[in-house]
Amino acid sequence: MLYQLKRKGLTYQSVGERIGRTAASVRQALFQPSFVVEKELADVLGVTPQQLFPERYDESGRRLYAVRGDS
Repeated sequence: MLYQLKRKGLTYQSVGERIGRTAASVRQALFQPSFVVEKELADVLGVTPQQLFPERYDESGRRLYAVRGDS
């Protein structure tokens, strides 16, 4: 994800400001899954959460396990 942010000239801080979160919560999404933050990050980057975090989703786009904020 960091590569994708840098490619677009973004930082954790700038993304956090866009989505109304702290840079720490954006960075934390790498290690502690949160459906809401993953969705917001994916929207900023113009991809799906499944593309951004493929290890967290099955082939059909469903979560492999439940996390905070699952809808």
